Amino acid sequence: MTFVSPSTIQPASRGPGTPIVPRGASGTRQKQFKPQSSKPVATPQQGSKRDTRPKPYMLEAPSIAPVYPNKKYSDFFPWKGNHPEDQVTDVHAKNGQFDRTQLFGGKGVTEHTPAHGNLSHSLRQKNNLQTLSSLFLSVLEKRQNYSRISTPTAFKPPPRVTLADHKRETWLRDLANPAVQLRRLSRTIPHGVRGKSLLEQCSSKSVPPTRAIWFVRCVGANELRGLKRKGASSLAFGNEARWIKDWTGQVTQFIDKSISECGTTADASWKKKMIYALRLSAQLYSEHLVDRTTFLDWYLALLESPNLDILPLSLLISSIYWKDLLRIRRTGHRFTEALLGKAQMILDSDAVDLYAPLLQKLSTLITEILTLHQESLIIPQTWPLYQSTLEKCVNRKDPLVETCLQNVIHRNNSLSLNPKSKTAGPTISSQRLVIDILDSASIPYDLDTLTKSCIDIMPDHSQFVQCLCEWAVTSLRVGLYRIYLAAAVLRQEAKAGVVLQEPIMAFLERFSTAPGSKSHVYLLISELVRADRFSLTQYMRWLISRGILNPFTSMEKEHPCHVRLLAELPFAGATHHARNLRNSLLSRVGFSIDDEAQILADAKKLIASRLGGLLSDDIPPPGPSLKFAVQELEYLRGMSRNQMTDIALWIRASVKKHVVEGAPVGPNNWRDLTVEVGITAITLQQFLLVRKVLEEFEDYGILSEVLKVASSSDNSGVLSSIADTVSYNIEVFSVLNSVNDILQLLYHRYKKLQLRRPIEKYVVASFLDLASFPGCNEEIRKQLEHDISTGYPLAPFAHSPVSDNEFLNVMQDGTADFNEEMDRLLQNGSSIDKQTLTRIFETIVSRTESFLGDSAAYNRFSFVSLMKLRQFDPTNFDVLMDGWVHRLFLNIFGRPPLLHTFAVLIAGSCITLEAIVKAALELLKGPSNGTKLSKSLAPELAAQVLELIVGEAFDGCHLTDQEIYSLKRKRQSFERNHPMVLVEIIYRSIELCAAEGSFDLDNRIRGLILSKPIIHQLRSLSTSQPDLLRENLLDPLSKNSQPALLKWLRLLIDHLLDDHDSSDLTDADADVQVSRLLQLANDFSIRLCQLKMRIIFDGQRGGSPSSNTHITQTFFRGIASDFKQKAGIWSDLVSVLDENCARQIRSHAEELFLQSMTFPVPADMNEGNESLARALLAIIEATSAASTRPATGSGMSISAALVEKLNMLVQYVMPPLEEGSGSGGVAAPIAASAGGVSSGSSSSITGGSSSGAGGSGGAQAKDYVAELRSWLVLFLRIIVLHRAAFSSISRVGISDQARIVVGLCGLLQSEHLQSDEALFDHVLDVTCLFIDDTSDDSRHAIRRFFRNKSPIPHFIYLLGSSDCPTTDSWLKAVRGNAGKTLDFPVKSWELLADPTPVMGENDTSLSLMMFRTRRTKCNRGEGGKG
Repeated sequence: MTFVSPSTIQPASRGPGTPIVPRGASGTRQKQFKPQSSKPVATPQQGSKRDTRPKPYMLEAPSIAPVYPNKKYSDFFPWKGNHPEDQVTDVHAKNGQFDRTQLFGGKGVTEHTPAHGNLSHSLRQKNNLQTLSSLFLSVLEKRQNYSRISTPTAFKPPPRVTLADHKRETWLRDLANPAVQLRRLSRTIPHGVRGKSLLEQCSSKSVPPTRAIWFVRCVGANELRGLKRKGASSLAFGNEARWIKDWTGQVTQFIDKSISECGTTADASWKKKMIYALRLSAQLYSEHLVDRTTFLDWYLALLESPNLDILPLSLLISSIYWKDLLRIRRTGHRFTEALLGKAQMILDSDAVDLYAPLLQKLSTLITEILTLHQESLIIPQTWPLYQSTLEKCVNRKDPLVETCLQNVIHRNNSLSLNPKSKTAGPTISSQRLVIDILDSASIPYDLDTLTKSCIDIMPDHSQFVQCLCEWAVTSLRVGLYRIYLAAAVLRQEAKAGVVLQEPIMAFLERFSTAPGSKSHVYLLISELVRADRFSLTQYMRWLISRGILNPFTSMEKEHPCHVRLLAELPFAGATHHARNLRNSLLSRVGFSIDDEAQILADAKKLIASRLGGLLSDDIPPPGPSLKFAVQELEYLRGMSRNQMTDIALWIRASVKKHVVEGAPVGPNNWRDLTVEVGITAITLQQFLLVRKVLEEFEDYGILSEVLKVASSSDNSGVLSSIADTVSYNIEVFSVLNSVNDILQLLYHRYKKLQLRRPIEKYVVASFLDLASFPGCNEEIRKQLEHDISTGYPLAPFAHSPVSDNEFLNVMQDGTADFNEEMDRLLQNGSSIDKQTLTRIFETIVSRTESFLGDSAAYNRFSFVSLMKLRQFDPTNFDVLMDGWVHRLFLNIFGRPPLLHTFAVLIAGSCITLEAIVKAALELLKGPSNGTKLSKSLAPELAAQVLELIVGEAFDGCHLTDQEIYSLKRKRQSFERNHPMVLVEIIYRSIELCAAEGSFDLDNRIRGLILSKPIIHQLRSLSTSQPDLLRENLLDPLSKNSQPALLKWLRLLIDHLLDDHDSSDLTDADADVQVSRLLQLANDFSIRLCQLKMRIIFDGQRGGSPSSNTHITQTFFRGIASDFKQKAGIWSDLVSVLDENCARQIRSHAEELFLQSMTFPVPADMNEGNESLARALLAIIEATSAASTRPATGSGMSISAALVEKLNMLVQYVMPPLEEGSGSGGVAAPIAASAGGVSSGSSSSITGGSSSGAGGSGGAQAKDYVAELRSWLVLFLRIIVLHRAAFSSISRVGISDQARIVVGLCGLLQSEHLQSDEALFDHVLDVTCLFIDDTSDDSRHAIRRFFRNKSPIPHFIYLLGSSDCPTTDSWLKAVRGNAGKTLDFPVKSWELLADPTPVMGENDTSLSLMMFRTRRTKCNRGEGGKG
């Protein structure tokens, strides 16, 4: 027998013509031993007649018999009589059948001869193992080489042949028929069927997708081979890529056409075609027969289209490519933005209910991305647009979803360029936020909401109490309502269980250095003492236990607040023991209790002398002209808060007791029953004096109670004055929650008096003014409006108390005819025409002008006449009044001041202050109507208008106390409702004063502008409407660039910042002003400091670069000296500067920041430098709107400097590599563009994931990461702020962008950085931000750079991967003798089954010789068949 190697024998394969005859229990022996036929035997067809003829016996080969390639069986020879085994001899009987071939070259050594004799000698030798091994290897080598395929590949795609139309249709129908084998069709394929037409033919004939893919591969392989034959290899590669993209475009056009035909037919054919197009395209995509990048870009463009009708189909397609869309950054964030954009379109549409199912599907997809692919929701560029949409689309009640949402919000905000979204640098302090909330509070005050909002921001109640107290008393805020508002909030805090004593004492201790009014501090504490929220005994025990009073030998007003408070606090309601202890402590420091009592007695005597009949029965009631002198008012203001409280309580008690006890008896002993019993008996003059005293004491709590008592009066003047008092102090009374109470009392009194007598119109007008404020009773306001519009015809006394008892007193002044005509018109109540109104008006004003300054009585008569005349026709009267005002303005030097002329008219509502100021502004702006003021007239007019607004010299105005109060209320209303007009007249006055250059005029206007009312109003505008103040006052003056104007502005802002500082630094150098500004800057003065900062830098505009540099250096020296306490306010100071100034500030900040980052970190560079860096970063954020400077101080661009710092950081964080562990060269073009990062830090990047990070080196690197964590966050923030510097289209910009991405990816490779999840995510987010702007070529180059440097899985998401990962990863190749394996690309277009009609030995596209393939056609039969 012949020896057959087992390796060459394989189980037999059943040929296509071999019939399969299964064995069965009912089968006959003929079926079991049927010999194999040499010719194919046709399989019996169903329905054919069974052959029942007997068949001869045929010996069948065993099922386990090996089969040779020539279809012969090994060791199976049926008996025919001519085989050697058929002849049996005695030798065969003794020794068996054997092969006569001699073995081992020896004679007589046959197959049955034992091998012991031949091998035993060799096995005894020393090299026997080597001999056996070599023999065994020889056997294995022969075995491997046996039947190995050695013929080259004969792969060739089916050729294309031009066929007739009917043959082509026949071929395509055969392609669609699964019964027709592809080998039959592979002889030729029709020429001309390609591209979009190929897909349409497959769709129209319903070719199965797998067979359509075969056809596509055949056509594509021919096309690509044709391109290769046309040019060189590189050109051919470019042509091949271009052809694949063109083919992908044709596939997308085929899908677009299918989409456009959706719903166009009545039957379901369009649906069948659409499903086929989606399935075929998905198969092409999965087989890598399209350019995946181009295909996904097409889909994203389809999803981003504004047409909501194709959204269901787009969402269906997204489920097919979901993983690939979110696998890489390039498509992930764009896909997410598209989904959010669609959701936003639905939410903004008018048919939200119609699109509800789509919105639900979008919400599901977005929620899945939020929970599983958060990195795709890092979209900082469009985050402000889609944040609200994301919050609406997800279920925030789910804890997991809410946690993921907050994480995404935080990560996107950390990448925002908006300075308000600061994450790495200093954020706005909680104190600043609380101050802003308190500043924004307005009537009606909601104390519960206000307190809750503040506590939510500042949960530390002790800190909140101190902040609230400081806000209430600081001189940088305006309004007494702050004190009462703070007291009300503190009372609520005390009710909630918050201890107030300790934080208030801490506030008092440090108030000695804070700006503010000490009298307001004492008033605040007094209000808390009155509410029993501040313990007097605990305060005195605190003084004693700490020995605070020991250093003091007197108790002066200049002493610290926490010391002087002992003499100021009211002890009226304290226990006898507490009062004795107070007196004892004060006596020890030299404070005379007797002197205090004497001052109190003198003050009561003074007040009683003016309020006779109210406070003392021995003194008669005051006359109408009896007032407090200026010195007397100063004396009252100088008393302590304790004395003021005693007097206020004394006055309140006296007013309550001063009531009408019985009806007065007439001359005939008849009682006047029209007078009510039990109402207050206070007269108008007494009420005005009481109000004056209590307002001077600033004790509005007592004043509120007095007003409630006085509201029972039947005096119209008293009732009107009560309403005016509440209107004038509306904020304070609103905090005290007494506005509606007083209004209700006044309204009830008004209704009661209305039943007895007519009520003057000015009273109802005062009530209506009060009821018009927000929060007042709406029903009362509506009723008063109805009454004043329908219940008051023209009457002699209709406008204001100015006309009371005035008109008849001048009837005998030679003007009887005129008086009679006025009386007749007024009493008849008839209307008059315009000509009559004009004649009467001109008569009055002509006589008024002739007597101006001469006869006060006649002037008042004229003014009262004008008030009465206005009732007939207010519209035409106002036009006439405007003309008269203009005439007076043009003759300003020939008449009394405007204050004397218009004070009575303004107080009597005959003309508004706004109308006068606007008329003056029209003349001051220029000759718009042909009227031009002289050079000397304009400044005088501006000065007199300012006096009319804020002047206090009422001696020449002949005004009563009630009229003066009414005038002040009209001024307050003008300042509150018309701030722009006020700011404009201030601007014009400063401009005219600077142009005039008169010393007297300058002093005059300076005194008016720096007066308390204007300073308070401007200070209020600086917090409530800073833009109005800047645009209408600062910008117009600063742009003029006149030194006098800038000096005016600096002076004005200095007084706004600190009106107690008498030093005038307006002429000082800019650096001195900057130094002072930095000292004044805090959370309360930040807005004013912003204005000052702008003025200083505007004053240096156009100066030398050295002077500007000197100012910025001074600014940064101030930052360095106080950055720990004020790190949060520096950014706000520079946020108001223009681009040039901001660029200078930013330049210095960037240089200092980069200089502060030194690696390794010095020992003394820790917390201090980090705080400084945070302050600098805040400034850089604030000036982020300014363009980035082109270069640093060393001439290096900011982008290159940041790259170098990042390179140092990467090298410092990463542990050092062992020698020889670094990788080789760097892939171009990163080698040339990445500079130090690509070459110098390549070893560091590689070492980030190496085993060398363990041990002591790994621990050291971990310590470095922990030490540099805050520095790294700050550095990443500044990289984000300078992102625009890396987006340049220049070669340098692209290079720096690639280098920064390489450095950030290097940081991501750090194992210790990966252990800090929050920090790793932030680095990843910053990398995503820069990757989004990176071109595809740069991304591909970076990917090649990291290919052999231990890339982490996140790099696949960031940089993407090759387009065919499935075909590139499964096949490897070995390069040379080094044994290095490489990915071997497989041409997906040539993975073609059945390419030829006849199967060849090596007809695959990938040659089988490369894999040392052997023939595998011999295999074992199955089921007993060979």
